[in-house]
Amino acid sequence: MTIILNAARMGTKEEAHEYLKKAFGFPDYYGGNLDALADCLGELDNVKIRICNTEEAGEYLERLMPVFRDHAEVSTG
Repeated sequence: MTIILNAARMGTKEEAHEYLKKAFGFPDYYGGNLDALADCLGELDNVKIRICNTEEAGEYLERLMPVFRDHAEVSTG
């Protein structure tokens, strides 16, 4: 499965939290915590993540990228 994420929707921690919960179907306990996000991503099998609109990304995406790299394939563009 490939999940396409719009970087422009992850400009702040709050925006990213809501967007990722919806995109991945994460439970409320995810809470925007990067360690919890890594745990949730680790539970997903055979997931590829493609991040688009990176030119419109906010600062928070920089904090998210290492988590995505550890748990999924990422291609930006």
